Amino acid sequence: DVVVLSTDTFDEIVEKNDFLLVEFYAPWCGHCKSLTPEYAKAATALKSAEPPVALAKVDATVEQTLGERFGVQGFPTLVWFKHGSNSPYDGGRKAPEIIEWCKKKSGPPTKAVTAEVMDAEIDGNEAVVVGFFKDKESELYTAFFEAAKTFSDIPYLEVSEESALAKHSATAPSIVLFRQFDEPRVDYTGAATKEDIVSFLKKESMPPALEFNEQNQKKIFGGDIKKQAILFMDKEASDYKTQLATFYAAGKKFTGEVVFVYIDKEHENVFQYFSLDPKKDAGTLMGLNMALDMRKYKYTGALETDAIVEFVKTLVDGTATPFLKTEDEPAEPLDGSVTVIVGKNFERIVLDETKDVLVEFYAPWCGHCQKLAPAWEKLAKHYQDSNVVIGKLDGTKNEIEGVSVEGFPTIKFWPANNKKEPVTYDGGRTFKELKAWMGEHQTTSTAGEPKKEEL
Repeated sequence: DVVVLSTDTFDEIVEKNDFLLVEFYAPWCGHCKSLTPEYAKAATALKSAEPPVALAKVDATVEQTLGERFGVQGFPTLVWFKHGSNSPYDGGRKAPEIIEWCKKKSGPPTKAVTAEVMDAEIDGNEAVVVGFFKDKESELYTAFFEAAKTFSDIPYLEVSEESALAKHSATAPSIVLFRQFDEPRVDYTGAATKEDIVSFLKKESMPPALEFNEQNQKKIFGGDIKKQAILFMDKEASDYKTQLATFYAAGKKFTGEVVFVYIDKEHENVFQYFSLDPKKDAGTLMGLNMALDMRKYKYTGALETDAIVEFVKTLVDGTATPFLKTEDEPAEPLDGSVTVIVGKNFERIVLDETKDVLVEFYAPWCGHCQKLAPAWEKLAKHYQDSNVVIGKLDGTKNEIEGVSVEGFPTIKFWPANNKKEPVTYDGGRTFKELKAWMGEHQTTSTAGEPKKEEL
């Protein structure tokens, strides 16, 4: 009863199911294997629940674009979808716990509460939206209810008691956002439409800066805002609070445009993704544009509010200079017969107009890449002492401007005398298939001379 998803089917399944829990897993992950039987039991039980809840899974080592899209940093990662809007799963890993959590989350999108419960919810949450309604007949109530289905990042409360209206100087019908940062209360004054209410809540419920953690990943990576300013920090540093205050002040200038994120050195994998060392690079500010193939930008100025604001302005208007990850050039240029390519030697090797160059973009952990390796080595050996270069580039540690890599392995071909647009390899992965494809596409012979038909 667990639905297997791919990039091609993902959005369709999300759209078809009002309530959907998705597990992003890796086949080699021990925790994922332990979860499998519990997840299957929960899927069977929830399939016939009222309302029904679907459970699905994604192999994130294959469907890597989906993993990046939803900010998957480890396995298993579970993501909850409610009417198309997603949020992190924070329940248990046993079948009864999964079932209980999903039933609770698939209930009504708003909750009618007393004045006392409302105050407790306001005190216990970073942001809460309260609808003051004496009945359910108004257009504003309908829009409020529909907004709750669409944007479910924060609790939606309905209150009708006169004491609550009096205490908070509210009228009915009205909508008020209560939050634990900046101005603690923001009254909604827009139109009685779902779209306007959602837009208001997305903007006003987001603090000027978010800490990177599992709870906030959806806000950071899953929202409509695709640009982030990320400050890498050390919570134990003496100037931690000063840096955070400076960053927070800059974040106030970009509400609704850029998500400001601060992240502690304990998240080593995220530091490493940005080519940063947790032991040395705390205090580094990076920009990220998810809409442009996860393009990164590095800030090199002082951590001062005005200077940060100027840097983020370039991120917003598109004039920031991209930062590309690269390894140092290898001491040994070959791994077996395969040429080792990194960001620093890419132009010299791959864009050499005299050479046909076929490059595998790989990840060290990728099983498909490991399976390809023997055929790739054999192909490289076949083309030794020729004007054909068979290379490989670690796509987790090197980035090339203008080259989009959506999964591993990705194979691209740069023919001699035509380096503007690489050709994406679309053949099989055996030596025979690789060699046949190269025979059709190469522009030089294995002896280094032009192919006869081109003379």
